[in-house]
Amino acid sequence: MAKTPIKTAAGAAAKPKKIVIPKTIGLCADRLYVLKDEKAKLTKQLEELDKERKAIQEHVINELPKSNAKGVSGSVANVRVVTKDVPQVEDWDALYTYIRKTKRTDLLQRRLSEASIGELLDQGVKVPGVKTFTAVSISLTKAG
Repeated sequence: MAKTPIKTAAGAAAKPKKIVIPKTIGLCADRLYVLKDEKAKLTKQLEELDKERKAIQEHVINELPKSNAKGVSGSVANVRVVTKDVPQVEDWDALYTYIRKTKRTDLLQRRLSEASIGELLDQGVKVPGVKTFTAVSISLTKAG
């Protein structure tokens, strides 16, 4: 297996780049499109880095226990395999019954499904305790 050189972040944190708003709305549209394209390229790079990170992480998880070591050190980092118990619902009805009985709503994350609520609202159904507000955003596509 070929050795991959370890790359580390160099130096202190970079100064935040000054944001310059283009002079016209047309130039704003063009700059937004360029930024969208740059972000897509960086996202692809991040996905590749994450793919490599996950593969190496999985390798360590699988191989470290075989070495009878609790951890291992490289020249810049230490690694050890850590385990924790993660809750998983196996009976939603039983959980909902428990939550109603004990009023322990903190066991769930509070977030609406926009698609499901939107479907009901489109059908004219008034969902108790739910209101809507108008969110403003932009649509950005390539010209021409």
